[in-house]
Amino acid sequence: MQPNRFIQNILALLFGCILVIVVDLSLALFGVMPLSSQDTLVGFEGSDPLFVINSKAADGRQIYERNPSKERYFNSQSFVMPKPSGSFRVVSFGGSTTYGRPYLDATSFSNWFKELLARYGNRPDVETINTGGISYASYRVLRVMQEMVNYQPDLFIVYSGHNEFLEARTFAAQKDETQIVGAVRGLLHHSRLYTLLKKSIDAIDKVDTKQPEGLPEDEVVARLEQVGGVELYHRDADFSANVVRQYRQSIEAMVALARERQIPIILCTLPSNLSGVSPFKSEHRDNLTDDELTSWQAAFNKALRAMDEQNWTLAIESFSIAEQIDASFADLHYYKAQAYAQLGHSNASLQSYIRAKEEDIVPLRALETFNDILREVAQQEKVPLADVDNFVRRISPGGIPGNNLFVDHVHPTIEGQQLVAWVVLDAAVNANLVPLDSTKWQREQPAARKFLREQDQAISPRYRAMGIWGVGRLYYWAGKFPEAYFALRQAWQTVKDIPEIPRKLGLLEVTRGNGQKAFDYFAVSQQMESDHPWTLLGMAQAYNLTGNPKQALATLGRLPANREQDLGYHTARGQALLQLGRNTDGIEALQEALKLAPEVPKSEFTLAMALNDTGQRAAAEKHLRRFLQLRHLPVTPETIKRWLEQPDTGARREQQ
Repeated sequence: MQPNRFIQNILALLFGCILVIVVDLSLALFGVMPLSSQDTLVGFEGSDPLFVINSKAADGRQIYERNPSKERYFNSQSFVMPKPSGSFRVVSFGGSTTYGRPYLDATSFSNWFKELLARYGNRPDVETINTGGISYASYRVLRVMQEMVNYQPDLFIVYSGHNEFLEARTFAAQKDETQIVGAVRGLLHHSRLYTLLKKSIDAIDKVDTKQPEGLPEDEVVARLEQVGGVELYHRDADFSANVVRQYRQSIEAMVALARERQIPIILCTLPSNLSGVSPFKSEHRDNLTDDELTSWQAAFNKALRAMDEQNWTLAIESFSIAEQIDASFADLHYYKAQAYAQLGHSNASLQSYIRAKEEDIVPLRALETFNDILREVAQQEKVPLADVDNFVRRISPGGIPGNNLFVDHVHPTIEGQQLVAWVVLDAAVNANLVPLDSTKWQREQPAARKFLREQDQAISPRYRAMGIWGVGRLYYWAGKFPEAYFALRQAWQTVKDIPEIPRKLGLLEVTRGNGQKAFDYFAVSQQMESDHPWTLLGMAQAYNLTGNPKQALATLGRLPANREQDLGYHTARGQALLQLGRNTDGIEALQEALKLAPEVPKSEFTLAMALNDTGQRAAAEKHLRRFLQLRHLPVTPETIKRWLEQPDTGARREQQ
């Protein structure tokens, strides 16, 4: 009796499994995608498609064009559906590098790929759809791919990973699960039946439930664009680990989705400018004592002096001493890499440059682990890899990518974009994914190189200058003001009809303490665009710098009423009032500024110094203590006393 019961149980189990498989296959026919091809770490508000039907072509096909609501993030692109017979349709995915930044789609690797394949391949009717989204991270790229699978693509190219830390988001759902639970969840995510049941339950749970805190908006909300910018970034190991985990899941989901729809896919590794761009923000390790910080600073300053004297060996020795105290400060590794490079120690220099990138508190360059993930996924899933990072390092001086191929921290020069296209096409040809056989491609490569050089040389000076303007804007946005100043001045030599350029140069002169030079730029900007709010605010700050507080207040009075919610407005007003001796009103204005930006260290510092200068020592100490906490610096009575009693205000500002 028992054996019969055992056999019955086995048969029932097999029947149940077969039933689940049949249901899963049926759901596939209805287009239900498993969670394994989706990003389950974050969700989104809204669901606007990237492309919408705009009109019909003469042959009756529907013309799809970029959704007007996406204009800020994507190039203007269009295509027809159904796809014309004989056409080879390539879709490129990623962030601003894919977009073509700091230029446009015309000089993006996506377009160069099309030009090469159409010119030297077997089918001239090649089209590329560039879906590179400015500031788009991989989880957003995945959502774009989920739309693009419906437009009859022949090949996907993925170049994504530099924007993973741009947005603040939460990862509460899977934070504390065990390894076994995670493995079981991973298996269930391959089931369409489980996917359907989970989404149904989630939909029920969402009724009368508000949007969870930390859920990304329908479009990018970059922390750098918020009040405070780089100051909102701090070292967060848990967040970083979740970002890495999410990146792997997003890449794996893209590959799974492409495989599900039988669309060939190429993954690209991500090179960065290592030697040409310093870290965006450095921060000391936690729990650094005041004595340790003093010793660290002494060794660091000694190293910098040695570099000024071109004593590279002493510089490295002094940086190493500082490193033993605190190895987390990104700038230390960047300068140490420069010293190694001067001594010809290329490998040591490369490792220090990489460490500087990895320790950057504002990680706008892909982490090394992202490229490891791309290589691992490509190998495990047997999909072609375009190892752009390896190629760029191989052709860079000393194996260290720098300004030879990049215009900023990650965006390639026009020649660099051509090289990306070349590496991707090589990978596609070798994998037999495109209508171009390897023998013909090898034969045509000399002609292809000549073609790309000629195309590069034909680009107009204004187009290049507009790109440099974009570089300046990016550096300004990211708070790298010296780099922004250099790029914008370079662009201004050619582009004389855009008021934003002299306006930003004027604002940068203010940060450099050059009030009169700022007025010169503001005057030009005013001629082209009168009374722009940022011009007026900059002029008010310049008046404060040159000792004209009454003019500063009068200029601030010309600002629109809504500027009263602006941090800069209250700061400039407070500084003007303090110059006029109206200390109470000035302090109140700076307090209003602090209310608008409570997490910005500079607001705390400015208020602390004003309180100290007006004899309010206790209140000054309170705000200086908060400033030091926000800057992750030791908070001790000795530290506070040293900061408040330092007589040279200019030197104090330099230490912010």
